[in-house]
Amino acid sequence: MAVSIDTALPAFDEIRDHFDLVGADNRVSLIITSFFVGAALGHLFYGPFSDRFGRGPVLRAGMVVYVLGAAGATFAPSMTALLFFRFVWGLGAAGSGVLRVAIARDLYEGNRMARVMSVVMAVFLIAPVIAPTIGEGLVRLGGWRLTMAAPGLMAIGAIVWSFRFGETLPVERRRPLAFGPTFAAFKAVCSSPMTLGNTLALCFTFGAFYSFLGSSQPILDEIYGRGDQFAAFFAVAATAMGLVLFAGSRMMDRAGATRLGVGSLVVTVALSVGQLVVCLATDGRPSVWVWFVLIVAMICSTSLVGPTLTSLAMEPMGHMAGTASAVVGMMSTAAGAGLSAVIDSQIDSTVTPMALGFAVYCTIALGFALWAYRFRTTR
Repeated sequence: MAVSIDTALPAFDEIRDHFDLVGADNRVSLIITSFFVGAALGHLFYGPFSDRFGRGPVLRAGMVVYVLGAAGATFAPSMTALLFFRFVWGLGAAGSGVLRVAIARDLYEGNRMARVMSVVMAVFLIAPVIAPTIGEGLVRLGGWRLTMAAPGLMAIGAIVWSFRFGETLPVERRRPLAFGPTFAAFKAVCSSPMTLGNTLALCFTFGAFYSFLGSSQPILDEIYGRGDQFAAFFAVAATAMGLVLFAGSRMMDRAGATRLGVGSLVVTVALSVGQLVVCLATDGRPSVWVWFVLIVAMICSTSLVGPTLTSLAMEPMGHMAGTASAVVGMMSTAAGAGLSAVIDSQIDSTVTPMALGFAVYCTIALGFALWAYRFRTTR
């Protein structure tokens, strides 16, 4: 998923020119939003199917859809077609998003799962460190279409490699693929206050974080005139997030998932309010270095929210991990994409909308996380 997103970011300028979008037109960020919308809807299928047929076969089916979406995006004749195939691409990428959580829940629970998920997310962030640089190289080598083709080729290799995986869902724990059991699983997820509260907190946290993914390149390019340095800026941000996640994974057993997740949201709210004050004092255009330091601190803090609150949301759902993972992932990804689009659409000549969005969304997320905390039996 990271390669699908981050390799394309350096191609935004060329895509904007290729499809005759006005320079300040931030519709190019829909390349990210459409991917996340597809990923959100894809969650609805992978969870129930993996609970019925096992994790491995469903993972490979999703990768095939991923390849088809990447191929379509590579040859897209229009912006509309490109967004459609990015949507299909997201449908395929959802498989790995759902199943990494379901597999982790098959094997672990509670703080142990949160620690493992933090390590997984830290490794996941290797891609954002190198993908923008690779993307820039691909743009120079073959244009923006090559940035769409390369992840598809990688996915073909991943399909072949996936046959080495074991299966974490025993046959005796598989659930029938029927409307009744599936609906019951959805109902169970939505009726568990702990699961629902943490999921809603994830929705708003992801809404803030996705706005950074979708608008960081246009901000650096159009507002600060540093588009040629985007890969370096993004690599620094991703490296910082990876280091924070590794540190968080080591703190998990001592601090606990709840304290770490809620504490991270408190820090993010404080930082986002600080950035908003700075933006208001500078007419929405603080120094690029001030903006960058603050936004990196904010996304580093939110990086700990994902694995901790996801683990807490899944804690009561071990008997239906695949479907529960699908519902949690679908809700948080879809809502996050929609909420981020609201922020992205407001960014024109200042970074104030992003600062305001982070402050509002993360405050709401903190409220939901504290509400869910009341229903946890172990702290």
